[in-house]
Amino acid sequence: MSTRLLDILEGYLMYHGYLYYRIDGNTGGEDRDASIEAFNKPGSVKFVILLSARAGGLGINVATADIVILYDNDWNPQVDLQAHDRAHRIRHTKEFKCSVSAL
Repeated sequence: MSTRLLDILEGYLMYHGYLYYRIDGNTGGEDRDASIEAFNKPGSVKFVILLSARAGGLGINVATADIVILYDNDWNPQVDLQAHDRAHRIRHTKEFKCSVSAL
């Protein structure tokens, strides 16, 4: 996902007063890990995590996510599949939905 599209989605969340995390290429390793850990924590007040498919990279686990929306398709379909799989993990016991939107 381009950071410009993340900026637009972030503006929407801010306008409506939603609390969220954002991870992109400018996010440092410690901040990235802290955001993922806090997002997955039971009872987290931030229910949205914006992340670019490439900046998310390997090893991210957002198994507490109920819904994943892929807004910007990568030229490599494997990157999109990996982004989907970040939320659909073995420990995931709730219903899970994934939506792909082409803008």
